[in-house]
Amino acid sequence: MPSDPPSLPTQGTCGGRAVNATDPFDLTPLVARFDEFREIAEKLAHAEARCKRLRETVSLMRRDLAGFVAYGLSLKPELALWDRMSDLSVLTARDLRRRLSFEDLNVLKAKMIAALEEVKTCIDAPQSDNMSTSDANIEQHHQSSNKEYIDNREEAATGANEAPTVSHRSPHQAPPIKLVLSTCKEIQTFAPGSVRHWDDLVSLSDAVSPMMGISRQVWKEAQSRMGTAQAATTLAAMLERFAEIKSPSAYLRSLTQKAENGLFSCGAMIRALQVRPGVSSQL
Repeated sequence: MPSDPPSLPTQGTCGGRAVNATDPFDLTPLVARFDEFREIAEKLAHAEARCKRLRETVSLMRRDLAGFVAYGLSLKPELALWDRMSDLSVLTARDLRRRLSFEDLNVLKAKMIAALEEVKTCIDAPQSDNMSTSDANIEQHHQSSNKEYIDNREEAATGANEAPTVSHRSPHQAPPIKLVLSTCKEIQTFAPGSVRHWDDLVSLSDAVSPMMGISRQVWKEAQSRMGTAQAATTLAAMLERFAEIKSPSAYLRSLTQKAENGLFSCGAMIRALQVRPGVSSQL
C-alpha cells in the first residue's frame, strides 16, 4: 500500500509575522501603492499615444513625399533627385513597419522634413532655360521674398491668437505651389489677376474664406495652427468640392484640430483631387 503524501505546512512567516496558508492573500501593500501604480500606467499610456501620433505624422509625410516625387518626375524627369527621394520613401515605409522608439521616429521625421523641403524647392524653382537670365533672377528673387512673406504672415497669424506651442503647430508643409495651382483651379477664378506665388494664393484665400461661410475666428485659427500656406491650400482644395461640404467652417475647424496633433496634411487633399477625371498633373 502506498504511503500517504506528506502533509503540507499550514503555517509560515512573512516579515517575522506568522501566516496561515489558509488565510487570504494580503493586498494591503498593493492598495497602499495604488496611486503610484496608476501614475506609472498613465505615463506609459501617454508615451504610447505620443509614439502613435508621431508614427502617423511620419507616415503622412512619407506619403506626401511620394506624391511630390511623382509630380516632380512628370515635370523634370531628367533629375536624379527623384530616384534618391523615391528610395528614401520606400526605406521609410519599411522602417515604419517595425516597432520604433520615440527617438527613432523623431529621426525619421527630421529626414522627411528635410527631404520635403528639398523636393519642394526643386519643383518650384524657376526653369531658366525658358526665360532670360534677367527674368530668372527676378523669379528667384520673388521666390525668396515669397518665403519671407509667408514667414511674416504666419507670425502675424500666430500673434492674432494665443501663441501655439511647438507641439500645437502642424509639422506638415504645404505642397509645391505649382502642384497646388495645377490642381485647384476654382479659387483662381476669384483672383483679379494671375495667381503664381504663395503671397497671391494666401491673399486670395483671405478674401474667399468669408464667401465660403468660414468665420474669421476659424480662419485665423487655421492659419495659426496649420501655417498660412497650408491653410490656403486646404481652403483651395475645399473649394474644389464645395458642394459636398455641408458646413465649411465646422469642417475646417475639424481639420485644424487634427493638424495640431500632426494628423492632417493638406497634401492628402491634393492627392485625392488629382485622381479626379479631367485633372491634369502638370501645369
